[in-house]
Amino acid sequence: MAYLFFTIICSTLMMVLFKYMDKYQIKVIYPIVINYFVAFAFGILFTKPDFAAIKHDIRLVLPAAAVLGTFFIVMFYFIGFSAQKAGISVTSVASRMSLIIPMVFAIFFYNEPESGFKWAGILLAVPAVLLTSYKKEKANFQYWYLPLVIFIGSGLVDSIVVFSQRSLLRPETQNGFTIFVFGIAAILGLILSVLRNLKWRIFFQKNVLMGGALLGILNFGSLYFILLALKNASFDDSIVFGINNTGIVLLSVFVGFLFFKEKLSAHNWMGILLSLATIIILSLHS
Repeated sequence: MAYLFFTIICSTLMMVLFKYMDKYQIKVIYPIVINYFVAFAFGILFTKPDFAAIKHDIRLVLPAAAVLGTFFIVMFYFIGFSAQKAGISVTSVASRMSLIIPMVFAIFFYNEPESGFKWAGILLAVPAVLLTSYKKEKANFQYWYLPLVIFIGSGLVDSIVVFSQRSLLRPETQNGFTIFVFGIAAILGLILSVLRNLKWRIFFQKNVLMGGALLGILNFGSLYFILLALKNASFDDSIVFGINNTGIVLLSVFVGFLFFKEKLSAHNWMGILLSLATIIILSLHS
């Protein structure tokens, strides 16, 4: 349970960091590129990967890491673009609603045991996320496809994480896999920087460097701890993702309320109660 708590904290702090970047008018593409290099370096320095084990399993580890690393950089780009064009609230809901995909994937692909508690938790998670994230923001329906891409893409990312942990990774290769994912994302981020003609001097601005460094550490932590949670939790994988995504939405709303003075509507409070009920029900299933 501790690993699940840590991944929720890391993911929520990433959202807080993006809020501060917006406040200080930092173009997020620059710290996003930096963050992957920092996550890669942080992983090598602090997780002590077993390179011999990685070399032995390279045919399994590298393709999965390449796919996940590609999805990481692509989804970051789409989330930023969708937030600008389709709306922040719509994008946020689409991202968190994607929890349905890995939950259903884990249940049917790995034949996880089913129960009334589990399905009740899954069904409650949907309105819980919707109501907790709900904001009176005018959506731009011209870009209706962007939230759909976010929903499917985010769900596929989480499903690939489940598949990798269940079918490809050994304890000896888990740290190396995480490092490979961020290393590949860093290379793709560098290529994207060249293609988009980003201004290199901006990468070295103090706020951009600090934001990218913090984002990289948190980003690494979110993937590192979710893999550990999937490996060590007494819960099924579907429940891990249900609690994780619902917990992120719940904690993000409380952080926004306490530190950014964001107002909560009656819908939000109803969503908060449903989120708590969802986490309790899914926890009871274990």
